[in-house]
Parts: sequence; structure tokens; C-alpha cells
Amino acid sequence: MIGLDSLVSGEPHGALGAETLDWLANELAQAGHVPLIVAMHHPPIPTGIVQMDRQGLQAPEALQAILERHPGPVRIIAGHVHRLVMGSLGTVPVITGPGTSHAVTLDLSPARSATFDIEPGGVLIHDAGPEGIRSHLLPLGDWSGPHPFAG
Repeated sequence: MIGLDSLVSGEPHGALGAETLDWLANELAQAGHVPLIVAMHHPPIPTGIVQMDRQGLQAPEALQAILERHPGPVRIIAGHVHRLVMGSLGTVPVITGPGTSHAVTLDLSPARSATFDIEPGGVLIHDAGPEGIRSHLLPLGDWSGPHPFAG
């Protein structure tokens, strides 16, 4: 797992500077074929939520070019939207995690004002191994179970 700092001080959007991207390229060159999870705060893909897309990662093309050269499985995980969104940056799968406190309102109309909802929280659990990368959604709360079932 590699974490990247996408913070642009004083701004709502994210960015990755040349120094960070060079560092990432060097790390990947040493990683070989191992599965790789790259974590950052700002999603490098449009989510369809206009207000959040204005605050996403700017100029993600350089990140895409570096990650697509990695010979092993790669997944980008991000936050910022406080809801589960799945997409891809070129051939690299991207998943944003749900929030534990609130979620940006899911409204895909371009004229929507920025709002948030109090929804059930959740976390993502990621597992990387020889067979690839899996991500699981774990809702937070008090749930009944586990219950046996015939499989």
C-alpha cells in the first residue's frame, strides 16, 4: 500500500506535484508484480456529483500514466465524497469509501447545491494478495448475526 498526499493547502481540490509523482514512479519500479493499493484523499475520477468533482484531484493523467505501467494489479482508494463510488482512471480501478459521519448528497443533476445527508456509515476493507485485490463494504451499526446458512 502506498499513500499519496493530495492536499493543496487552503484549497478544496487536490493535486499531486512532480516530486510526488517521481517518488511514486520510483516506488513502483521497485515493487515488481505485487498487488498495489494507492490511497489518497481526493478522487482522481469524476463522481457525477458536480460539487465534489470541482474538488477532486486535478490533472490525474500523470498519475494514470504511472500506475498503468505497473505490471501487477493496482487499485486506487480515495475519500472526500463520504460515499461509495466506483469507477476507473484509464485501466486502474478507483473506489471511494463511505463516511463514518455523513455523506455528500447523491444528486447527479448539475444544478444541485452542495448538501450532505446523515446516512448509515461504513468502511471499506481491502485485501491484496497473489490472486489480486478485493474491497469489501462493511456497514457500521448493530446488526443481527452471524447466522448459519447452508452453502
